[in-house]
Amino acid sequence: GTSSSQIDRVLAIAGNAIAGSATETIDLNSFTDPLGVSRAMVDVRGFRFRANTTAQTIKVGGTNGWTGPGAGWTFTVPIGGWIYAFAPADGSWPVGGSTKTIDIVNTSGSAGTYDLEILGVSA
Repeated sequence: GTSSSQIDRVLAIAGNAIAGSATETIDLNSFTDPLGVSRAMVDVRGFRFRANTTAQTIKVGGTNGWTGPGAGWTFTVPIGGWIYAFAPADGSWPVGGSTKTIDIVNTSGSAGTYDLEILGVSA
């Protein structure tokens, strides 16, 4: 569903490889869901991020950055660490054409992996 505390969109990335010192950009307006269907979100209800093998940072995107948790938000996650954030009310963390990207930054010079799940709605 799309009401408060409901979701109808899931972006799930498990064990994704990221090169040392690399940055990957996630676009919340254009992604493929776990069933292989192209999707977009208009509001995020929550996200979970894990740095599996190297310390990593999840943050507002450099271009058209999603400002959900606040302008300029950044979370640095140590090896094996998790970050969870949820905002179940309608309109709490909107996604739009100019606020839609998240950057994953591998802060280590070594290759690493991460897990990311983002829950949202289409309307």
